[in-house]
Amino acid sequence: METLILLSYISLCVIAFRVFKLPKNKWTLTTAGVIGIFLMGWIFLYMAMYQPVSRMARVYSVTTPITSQISGLITEVYVKDNQPLTKGQALYQIDKIPFQAQVAQLSAQIIETDVKISFLDKELKRYEDLQLSQFSSDEKIDSLNTRLIVAKQQKISLQASLEEALFNLESTTVVAPTDGYVTQVRLRPGMKSRTVPFQGNLTFVHDEEKQIFAAFKQMPAR
Repeated sequence: METLILLSYISLCVIAFRVFKLPKNKWTLTTAGVIGIFLMGWIFLYMAMYQPVSRMARVYSVTTPITSQISGLITEVYVKDNQPLTKGQALYQIDKIPFQAQVAQLSAQIIETDVKISFLDKELKRYEDLQLSQFSSDEKIDSLNTRLIVAKQQKISLQASLEEALFNLESTTVVAPTDGYVTQVRLRPGMKSRTVPFQGNLTFVHDEEKQIFAAFKQMPAR
């Protein structure tokens, strides 16, 4: 800014002496120099006091490294550099096939366990009825009871695994955590999604008020 103001004054002096043909002597040159010194000094002093300038200023934004809950092959990237995004909007897609297969496998195991529980429950009731007529032993009933309890525990474990598998399947679509935008999109289909914190696949900038930090000299700071 200071250089621009100084060059502007020099340009005015050149126009005055060459275009308007002002005489060049010690009086005119001295007057132009003295006026320039006082004018530049006043402008710089005014700017320093009322329009302070910093050569060291930074704009800071809160960013989040975007990682995925699960690791997998990226099949599609939906975002571009600095494109406005809303909360929940898809950023990129991880291959769903392995996670869909896991969900299908666990669902089939739960159905199989339900059939087993139903069979054991019927068998237990049948042998309990036979026991009333003394045609079955306590040992057989205890064995069926134990097998039924194990089958029910197995079902609970499979249901927990299924919930985790469904969560992983849903996590194959990575979405924006808040409103904002993604800067410097280097992600491409065929790359593997990272799950390590602070080593994100994308850098997400939140739609928040930015902070400006600058360093000023002591006099302008006052």
